[in-house]
Amino acid sequence: MLVLEDPGRFQAQAEGQNLGAVHAMPPVVVEVISWPSSGGEFHTQRRRALDGDWFTDDITERFREFMRIAFGEEHYEENLRFVEQALGKDIRKYFLKDFYNDHVRRYKKRPIYWLFSSPKGSFNALIYMHRYQPHTVGTVLEYLRDFKDEKLKARKNHLEAVSISAGASQGDKTKALKEIEKINKILAELDDYERDVLYPLATEQVEIDLDDGVKANYPKFGEALKKIPGLS
Repeated sequence: MLVLEDPGRFQAQAEGQNLGAVHAMPPVVVEVISWPSSGGEFHTQRRRALDGDWFTDDITERFREFMRIAFGEEHYEENLRFVEQALGKDIRKYFLKDFYNDHVRRYKKRPIYWLFSSPKGSFNALIYMHRYQPHTVGTVLEYLRDFKDEKLKARKNHLEAVSISAGASQGDKTKALKEIEKINKILAELDDYERDVLYPLATEQVEIDLDDGVKANYPKFGEALKKIPGLS
């Protein structure tokens, strides 16, 4: 997940001290998928992975930055281990796999963060409803296009070069071809999501009224948002 706009704020406590309003959770973030160089299952792209950055901001790195600023660099590693032990998993995995479900449960199916999600979840954008503007969907669309038309296709071009390279091993060529096949499926998914769902919605410039609450506003975005039983 990656930060697109200025972060929100919340109150934090440490050793009895009120840390005040601390920058923490962003109003808009994007989750993307990438591939380990060794092949295998998809995993989330780290900011400084060998195959390049998808975006400039990353929610996990922003959380780590918050930990350093709020609690100090000296105890950063210890504090991060404490958080991950409490969660039972790596902080990145939590943000990507569990955060939104936890958020929906905590808010009893009336989430204040809304997840724009392609049909198979290859692209996800998390927005903060209280900072929503009619152009927000257009912002999500821009990042979808950047991911799909620039970054994914550049990755595919690289893999195609590997697949025909005289210097690549047969194993590397086979892995490259498998990744190309996966990328093609994701590109098809995201093309459909853009054409049939996100682009039409962006052109509508949908407005919401916060006084109407989540139940009235969430359904306005239809298939663009992750389905929540009893709400979507």
